[in-house]
Amino acid sequence: NCASKAQGFYEEGNELEGIQGGHARRLGELLRRHKEGEWVDPHEYEGLILHAIEYGKSSLSNKFYYMIEGVGAVNDRGETILTLDRLAHINSKHLTRFPLLEYVNAEVARGPNGEKRHRFTKDDYEHWCNIFDEGDPKNSKITKSVDDFLWEYVLPSNDTQNRINKVLRSAENLDHDDMYGYMPPATEGIVEELCKSTTGSKKFLTAEGYMNGLPGFSEYLRRTAQNDQKNKLREGIKSYIRFQGIITDDYKKGNESFFRTDRSMLNRASICSPTHSIVFLEQTTEVIKKVVDHYVNTYNNDELRDVADKIFNWKSGNMKLHEKEREKQYTIDEAYKKFGEVFDNAVQKDKGQAMKKIVEESNLLGMPTLVSDEEMQKRKKEAENSGKAGAIGDLDD
Repeated sequence: NCASKAQGFYEEGNELEGIQGGHARRLGELLRRHKEGEWVDPHEYEGLILHAIEYGKSSLSNKFYYMIEGVGAVNDRGETILTLDRLAHINSKHLTRFPLLEYVNAEVARGPNGEKRHRFTKDDYEHWCNIFDEGDPKNSKITKSVDDFLWEYVLPSNDTQNRINKVLRSAENLDHDDMYGYMPPATEGIVEELCKSTTGSKKFLTAEGYMNGLPGFSEYLRRTAQNDQKNKLREGIKSYIRFQGIITDDYKKGNESFFRTDRSMLNRASICSPTHSIVFLEQTTEVIKKVVDHYVNTYNNDELRDVADKIFNWKSGNMKLHEKEREKQYTIDEAYKKFGEVFDNAVQKDKGQAMKKIVEESNLLGMPTLVSDEEMQKRKKEAENSGKAGAIGDLDD
């Protein structure tokens, strides 16, 4: 049976952890051999992909790339490493661990007016491989085109978004290193749930998992503006506002069931980016303030002005001692809850044109360079060694 033969390679997967390049390096080697006409054991190839997904090995881009190349890269004999039914098997086994499978196996609109719907075919996957390999039929490692494809088509798609909203309710099953891709498309309500404790003080994610959200939002907002996906950009801004309010302890301040960041975490890079987290937090918040200011001033929108003032400028003091400060915090929390609806209405005035333009021209840092698996592992170790981050800290000290 194919499944148990593939799982027979989990031992190799475990061994690859200690080897530089790990899963991606071995999968790249197998793919290269396949493209050069050698026979490659499909069970080994599938087993390593399954292992990478199940145990959170390899980056989001690598897992996606090698999976698609497995079913789409055709050698000179017209063969692929994996058959389409193996992709269906990976989907049935790991959809809750790797929500991008929803996109890969989705029904898509066809025909000039999108009137027909059917699943992606082998020809589609072959076409994707041509895009990923950037004109080099012998390429066997991820390129910038893989990342472009993920950010433009896969992550913002409704199919992926709906699946992400479902699986983030049990986020401990996901690879926390991939949170940069999963958090930004999630709705503001799901983001709030994600930042809470599951039981007692145990949070859904590790501190590093949460911090990966900051470069992720920066990239997602940058890309959706660039690709003129105004609805996705608007939703992303709403989710970001809730996320930054939670991690900085401005939203529901003092509620210890939420993850909060601190100075030491903000002053170092997250696992998926070389830039310090504070840079993303400050830049993304400033850009969104600019967007909000535009709609407040251009349309004299008092409701948005009021909500934004409370979110960005109000701070409550000691709530244990003063009733007045508790009331102030309640007002701030209500502003966060209202922001989504008020922002939606504001942006409708020009169908989001100014929002797109301001974000696009603001040169959000995003995640312009591909971070290798080795680099991510190195950063992970550094984060673990710099003390278990995750305490609630005052951001103003």
